[in-house]
Amino acid sequence: MTRNLKILVLALIAVLAASVVASSVTQATDDTPEFTAGKDTKGADQKIHLTGSGTDESFHSFGVTGTCDITAYGPNPATVTVPAKSLTIKPYHKLCTLPKVKTEAVTVVTNKCGFRFNVTNTAKDGGGQPIPDTYNATMDIECENANEAFELKVWLEGNDPGGTHENAPSCISKVTAQTGRPGVTIKVNTQAGARHDLKISGTVKNIHVHQVRNSAMCPLGTTTATAEYTFPAAGATLEASTEGGEDIDLWID
Repeated sequence: MTRNLKILVLALIAVLAASVVASSVTQATDDTPEFTAGKDTKGADQKIHLTGSGTDESFHSFGVTGTCDITAYGPNPATVTVPAKSLTIKPYHKLCTLPKVKTEAVTVVTNKCGFRFNVTNTAKDGGGQPIPDTYNATMDIECENANEAFELKVWLEGNDPGGTHENAPSCISKVTAQTGRPGVTIKVNTQAGARHDLKISGTVKNIHVHQVRNSAMCPLGTTTATAEYTFPAAGATLEASTEGGEDIDLWID
């Protein structure tokens, strides 16, 4: 009986310890910084529209780097309610090239996919000190349907006469839905007198890509899990406005 009682007490202690650990994990999650927005003050349950822009964003896979001169983010047709731990926005890439590959045309098709940014924690410098108004984040590729994907379509030299895209692309790289890709840094613009917006920089790593090779001249390989997407050092910009179209500040807090 005494032995059974000791076993029962030990089991209860283990359960209580597990409960404390679980509680502490939940609390850490609750304390994760959140996206928020407002006019002069951070409003609660604020419905916002997101827009943004970027330049010279690049995508590296199968040993080749493609660059898009312009990226337009949004406008998202639906509103987003903040505070929120994540924001999703659709990027539309324009004027894309593969500098080291002889091509007729390069396009990126968004389809029904977008980038979802998830704030994880405050960024720290080499000495372990918090960097003001700067946060680490991960990025998800979100698609509305299981068969959707971002598509990088490449027409190699001689395969798109007249620029009509009548011929099938020579090479197609597809990026389907995936989560938790690391490498994003988000900085809040807190310059005095300026509208607060977000600057997204860094290199998103470990992206899974499938390539359809319709030509022997396409980059070698059909699948990779080490593709990378790089935002410009100055950062792509995300901005917020109200449902009525008024510009408002966007924070992480």
